[in-house]
Amino acid sequence: MDVPYSAYRIPLYPYFLCFIYIFFWRSILAVHLIQSFLGALTPILIYGISKRATENIRIAKIAGIITCIYIPFIFFENLLLGESLSILFNLAGLFFLMDLWRGERSSTIKI
Repeated sequence: MDVPYSAYRIPLYPYFLCFIYIFFWRSILAVHLIQSFLGALTPILIYGISKRATENIRIAKIAGIITCIYIPFIFFENLLLGESLSILFNLAGLFFLMDLWRGERSSTIKI
């Protein structure tokens, strides 16, 4: 069995780490802080996506609160893994693509 690769790495994460290491002098603490800040945007994006999808603020708030207290999100944000960055970019892409799906063309971000 000829397998050229045994693992898959998310392509953007090494560049993300390199950018932080260049500007913050190889500080692991800076990586954790920036990654935690970006992870804190996940409940906001979940709230915005569910509000746009259901047009019900109550459901959107419940989805945001569940995302805030979901233990795997909290745990994996503090590890140096590319999945947290991937989740953020996938949610951001879905958030902005919902405008195209609904046919809206707005220049401002409405959460």
